Amino acid sequence: ELIGTGIAKNPYKLLKKELYLFRIFDQQTADFLSQEEFVSLSLELGLKTVPQLGVTTLKNMTVDKLVEMTFRKSELNPNTNIEGLVFVSKNKINGQRISFKVINPEQLV
Repeated sequence: ELIGTGIAKNPYKLLKKELYLFRIFDQQTADFLSQEEFVSLSLELGLKTVPQLGVTTLKNMTVDKLVEMTFRKSELNPNTNIEGLVFVSKNKINGQRISFKVINPEQLV
């Protein structure tokens, strides 16, 4: 993801353009790398990744609870709120990793 000056109104108020990875697709296997492989390769290549906030379960989670989780300050700039949270399944479901983004409603105005 490319963020910063001149991109999507620069919600994180960065002073320059910066590249942050959130997934890496392996063309040889036609699949995304696992989280562990992604972090390892990013470090090896010296590339930044979007902030990794941890591992959670969605069991007993509601849409309202997910949206509530988006009301937090950004790790990229603690003076701004996050745009949203991206969830990626740790394991494959029906042969693929599932991902979705929960948008912070404050970013929609």
